[in-house]
Amino acid sequence: MESERLEFLFGDTRSGGRLDLDDVEVRSRLLERSFRGETTAAQLLAREVIAGQVYAGDPPEVWATAQRLLAGGLDREDVFRELAMAFAATARGGADDGVFDRDGYVVALGRLPVPAPGDVERVLIDIVRSEPGIDAPRLERATLERIGRDADDDVAGEIVGQIMEPTRRPGLVRLINSFEGQPLPAGAITMRPERLRRHLGLSQE
Repeated sequence: MESERLEFLFGDTRSGGRLDLDDVEVRSRLLERSFRGETTAAQLLAREVIAGQVYAGDPPEVWATAQRLLAGGLDREDVFRELAMAFAATARGGADDGVFDRDGYVVALGRLPVPAPGDVERVLIDIVRSEPGIDAPRLERATLERIGRDADDDVAGEIVGQIMEPTRRPGLVRLINSFEGQPLPAGAITMRPERLRRHLGLSQE
């Protein structure tokens, strides 16, 4: 296996050594050791799935996408995260009938990288301010359109949905609208109204 792929999988080209990389358990140990900080079981499982696909070259678009994202400036950990999001969104989309949509997965890979959450949040705030009273489905469609994503982009749709969720909290949209033309702190949408008020030095009334 070429050194570039080994370095992506395990953090350096020496990790494999004389070990049997065809052994899933060996790859799993090397993979877990190669990431910094705490790793949840879910994160490790997602990384193992992606690593298995890259190692096997199946589908080939996974490794090709990893190379493209690395060349675009993302680091190894971010690339694993992006690939895992595409896989997870595709798997959830086929959960009802138990069929994994390989073609859909390839399409999702081609749409990476996903938009940065901070960019999505800024678009959401702008739309909420410009269209007071906008309902959730219209807000999601408008946000996807504004960030240049198709309505069937499941990965981007999930990110938008996660960031939109707090806007359903009573009073938050009204509070955002009350600051027309004024800058809001990063993460404003994810704050509860009372925390945002405190952050802005406002009374709780």
